[in-house]
Amino acid sequence: MTKLNHNRPLLRYLDNIRREIAVEASKADNLFRDTRASIPIAEGNIFPLNAIESAVFSRFFSAIKNHLDIEFTLIAAGIKGASRQSKLAAKQANPEAAEVQLKAAALAFSAQMFLSTLNGRMNLLNLYKTLEEEIKNSDFFLWKMINDVAMKDAMQEIAALVDKHTHGMPSKA
Repeated sequence: MTKLNHNRPLLRYLDNIRREIAVEASKADNLFRDTRASIPIAEGNIFPLNAIESAVFSRFFSAIKNHLDIEFTLIAAGIKGASRQSKLAAKQANPEAAEVQLKAAALAFSAQMFLSTLNGRMNLLNLYKTLEEEIKNSDFFLWKMINDVAMKDAMQEIAALVDKHTHGMPSKA
């Protein structure tokens, strides 16, 4: 990382978040290389995911990491006395593309969560609910970003598709 003024609380906070997400993303990538991957969660619960669920889950959190990295780059470049390198990185950063990538990954994640639930596999949904609680308890800023930027729109799109396809169907009486 370039020279950051860690006396500024926001930068220190964002740097810590970026570092923690990078570590967790690399751990997730290692877990998901095996098609029989399972993710241990607090209190000893294990949610085994199949290959498709693992890939969608990994892509979703990689998109979150990419989105946060770009936001961090833009913030670091806006600081008085920022280096040329950070300003150049900010010019090359594409926050719109990162947001689109995050929304697409969230939509794929939500769709897979919905399909898995329909097939009787609650593992991805249970994992998401557990992670939601963990993230809300430890870092509300991160949860708000995930929810506001990605998941809220994805869930609304899924709900609209379900309503569209079930609205015109005859009821089974």
